[in-house]
Amino acid sequence: MNVIDFARVADRLSDSHKAIRQLIHDTSALHSAHTDLKVAHDLAARFIEFDQIESLPRAVVEDCSLALLCSAIIFYARATKSHSNHRKTFDIRSQMDDMEKDRHDLIVRLRDDAIAHYGPGELGSTTVRKDWLLFCPEHLKPLSVSKNIVGSQSLAHLVRQQSQRALILMQRLYERKQSQLFDQINELAEDETFLAAWNASEMSLAEAVGEEMASQIESGPFVGTARLHEGSSR
Repeated sequence: MNVIDFARVADRLSDSHKAIRQLIHDTSALHSAHTDLKVAHDLAARFIEFDQIESLPRAVVEDCSLALLCSAIIFYARATKSHSNHRKTFDIRSQMDDMEKDRHDLIVRLRDDAIAHYGPGELGSTTVRKDWLLFCPEHLKPLSVSKNIVGSQSLAHLVRQQSQRALILMQRLYERKQSQLFDQINELAEDETFLAAWNASEMSLAEAVGEEMASQIESGPFVGTARLHEGSSR
C-alpha cells in the first residue's frame, strides 16, 4: 500500500503555499492532541478497573494506580493546555460549559501544582501531596513523613468523563480542519508546484510508519481507529 506523507508535502512547499502548509500542520496537530486525549481517557478507565483488583499486593496496586492516574492527568493537560515547540495548542475550553470548565481547570491545576511539578495539589478538603519534618522526643530522632494520594475513584471518573468530552470537541475541530485541507487540495489540483510536492511525497506505508505497524494497518479494516503495537514480544 502506498501513501502520501503530508509532512513531506509541507516540507517541499515554499511560503507561496503557506496556507496549505499551515492546514497540514494544524490537521496533524489536532490528530496528535486527540490521540493524547484518548490515552488520558483509557488510562483513567484502566485505573478504575485496576483499583478494584484484590489479588495483587497492595503496594503493587498503589504504585500502578499512581502511575495510571498521574499519566492520565499529564496526557489530558498536554493535549488541551500545554504550549510546545513541536505542536500547536488549540483552545477547546471556550466550548465547554461551566461544569466542564471546572473539571478542566482542576485537571490542569493538578498537573501544574502536584503531578508534573512539585506542589500540594489541592483536591477538595485535602491535598495530593504533603510533607512533614517532625521530631520524636520519645526516641530522640527526627521523623520525616510524605503523603501521596495514590488513587481516587472520584478523581479517576472525573478525568475519564472530562477526557471523553474533550475528545468530542477535539474530534470536531479535527474534522473541520481536515475538510478545509481537502478543499484546498482540490483547489490546487492543477498547481504544478503542489503536484510536484505531492507526487514526490509518495511512499510505501511500511516506509512511512514501519513494517510492523504497516502490517497491522493493512490486515485490519480501513475504517475507524485501532491501537497499534510496535516492538511487541508477543
